[in-house]
Amino acid sequence: MRVAREIIRVSGSKKKKEIDRIAVELLLKIYLNKKRLVSISCSPEDLDYLVTGFLFSEGIVKDKSDIKNIKIEEGCCYVEVKESSFFCQKLWIKGSGCGTFFSSQQKLEKVSSPFFAISPDDVLFLMKEMEAFSKEYHLTGGVHSAGLSDGKKIIIFRQDIGRHNAIDKVIGESLIKGISFSDKILLTSGRISSEIVSKSAKCNISIIISKSAPTSYAIKLAEFYEITLVGFARGKRFNIYCHHERIV
Repeated sequence: MRVAREIIRVSGSKKKKEIDRIAVELLLKIYLNKKRLVSISCSPEDLDYLVTGFLFSEGIVKDKSDIKNIKIEEGCCYVEVKESSFFCQKLWIKGSGCGTFFSSQQKLEKVSSPFFAISPDDVLFLMKEMEAFSKEYHLTGGVHSAGLSDGKKIIIFRQDIGRHNAIDKVIGESLIKGISFSDKILLTSGRISSEIVSKSAKCNISIIISKSAPTSYAIKLAEFYEITLVGFARGKRFNIYCHHERIV
């Protein structure tokens, strides 16, 4: 979603009035079983996917069946979950320079997806396809993109002002539609941080590809989880940071 706004565009010594397209930001307040959980700055579309993906990828619920009801109205989301499914022992807010997220104390487990590999040409094709899908970004410059791929094409694509949110929307849509993660690839336009690697591991995704950079801790986690981490996938090149055996 976008809005129009009159701006002054400056080029050299020249100034000109123009109409610019601005990405819309919503502060979504999430309540879990009537208790305030968190507020997320996000784009105002696909909020059911966002909330479902957020609750799952942050370890607050184990499965989509744990969510009994989601009701969204006037900037608030009311989620009802089975009490027995709310298994996070401790939650704390952390910041990563892109919104607010939760982490839970859970045992680290390596990704157990069946082994599959893709070619370097597939990596570059998928990033070109995501670029072509990113119409909102080309219009506003104010959103991130994320996608889920089977290695040959993008099967789910979402955008949001937050890179974590875009990924959570992809995860949530996959869960709601019953799409398995085990033989899929996560695509993102944004920086690969440790939280994104952790979300991927939670979903049993074994390959992450981004057109941006990973952080040092993201690489460390990917090495542990046995996730193939690809960054700077642009034009005709990319970097493989760990577990290169899946790119053949």
